[in-house]
Amino acid sequence: MQRISINNINLQSTSGPDQFGIKLGLGLEKLGLEIKINEISNENDINLVLIETDNIPAGLTKPLVLRLDGIWDANQQEFLEKNILIRKTYERADGIVFQSEFDKKMIEKHFGIRNVPKKVIYNGSFARRFDRKKIKIEWLENIKEDFDTVFVCAADWRNRPNKRLNENIRFVSEFANWLKQKCCLLSMGHIDGVEPMTETEHHKYFTQIHLGHVQPAQTIVPMAYADWFIHLAHRDHGPQVVCDAIAAQLPVICSSSGGTPELVAERGLIIDEQEEFNFEISDYRKPPKLQFTEEQFKEIDEGLELTRDDVADVHMNAVTEKYIEFFEEVISNV
Repeated sequence: MQRISINNINLQSTSGPDQFGIKLGLGLEKLGLEIKINEISNENDINLVLIETDNIPAGLTKPLVLRLDGIWDANQQEFLEKNILIRKTYERADGIVFQSEFDKKMIEKHFGIRNVPKKVIYNGSFARRFDRKKIKIEWLENIKEDFDTVFVCAADWRNRPNKRLNENIRFVSEFANWLKQKCCLLSMGHIDGVEPMTETEHHKYFTQIHLGHVQPAQTIVPMAYADWFIHLAHRDHGPQVVCDAIAAQLPVICSSSGGTPELVAERGLIIDEQEEFNFEISDYRKPPKLQFTEEQFKEIDEGLELTRDDVADVHMNAVTEKYIEFFEEVISNV
C-alpha cells in the first residue's frame, strides 16, 4: 500500500471532520504514504471518503472506504432528505469506519448492516500538553492565579442547542456556588451576539470569559490553564475537540449520550442523562435538562490528573496505525 486519497475534505475548514481528515493525512504521510486530496481513482490503493461523496467514477475497482460521523436524525423529513448521499455512499463502500459505537448502532439500525469490513476507530489528535514553564502567557497566568477552578469549553455554538452551552454555564455556576470559591469558564467558538474577549460575571463566584473563535491548533493553550474541559453536548458523535483535550491531558466532563462518553471513559466525569435513548429518529436539538449533584461537584473539586500513558490511545500515531490495519483488511477482502 503506497497511495491513499482522502475525499470530501476541505483543507481550509475548521470543522471537526475536516480537521480530523487533515490530521489523518499528516499521520499517513509521516509513515511514508503518498496522500492525494479529493481524487478518487484506480491509481490509489485506498480511496477514503469522509461522510459522503457523489464523485465515485464509473469503473472504480480500487477499494472505497467510508469514514462516517453520524447521520441526520432530528425528524423523519430530515432523515429522508439529508441522508440520501450518505446512505448511497454507505451502500457502495468496500469498508466502513464508524466514529463511535454509538454511531455504529444508530447507522446500522437505520441503514442496515453491511457485509463488508467495518471498525470503530475514534478520532485522534497530535495535541500535547502545552508547556507553561517554557512559554508563559501573562493574561492566562493571571486567570489561573485569580480563580480556584478553571473550566474550558469549545464548539461552534451558533444555532446548536444540542451543544448545551447553557448547561455548561449552569454546571460551572452551580459548582462555584457549592464550592463558595471563584471559578472561571473560558469559552471558545462563535456565540450568537457575544463578542470575543467578553467577560461576564454571572455571580460573585463565577465569571465566564468568552475568547471567541480560536484556531484549532491553538485551543491547547487555554486548555493548559484549565482544570477541566466541559462538553455536555447531547448525542455528539465523538467530537474532535474532546480528543484534543484528552490528548492534552485535560480531564473531560461530558454527558452520557452519544459517542463522547466512549472517548472519555475513565478520563473524566460522565453525567447521566437519565432519559434512555432507543436509537429512534428524534430531535437531538431539544436535549433534556441534566441533573447535577453534590457527588459530581466533589469529584470535580478533587480533580483528576492524566498521564501521557492515560491518553496514548488518542494520539494520532496510534489512531493512524489502526487505519493502516483496517485499510489492509479491506484490501485483502476485495
